[in-house]
Amino acid sequence: MENWLQYLSMHPLISVILGIILLSSVIFIIKKLIKIALVVLLVLGIGLLFTYRKSKSKEFLQKLKKKSEAVKKEVMEEGQKKMEDLKEKALEEGKERLKDK
Repeated sequence: MENWLQYLSMHPLISVILGIILLSSVIFIIKKLIKIALVVLLVLGIGLLFTYRKSKSKEFLQKLKKKSEAVKKEVMEEGQKKMEDLKEKALEEGKERLKDK
């Protein structure tokens, strides 16, 4: 490492050239990353705009309302069924305990 630093101190032109190459490489990488970030943001923005417009349509809201009502009805029916089953089980267990006493 010391030899390398000594060589660069003896030849300042080479160190300037290496600095320019390093700086241009860093600038090139940063430019590419900025371009990639802009493309990703553009794609995400277009996707967000598309989904926002779709969610504001009246048809979508009506479909969503119908689906939510259907799911609500299903859940209520399942809950009532389970409550009836639990009620029957509790009654049977209560009757058995009363018979044992």
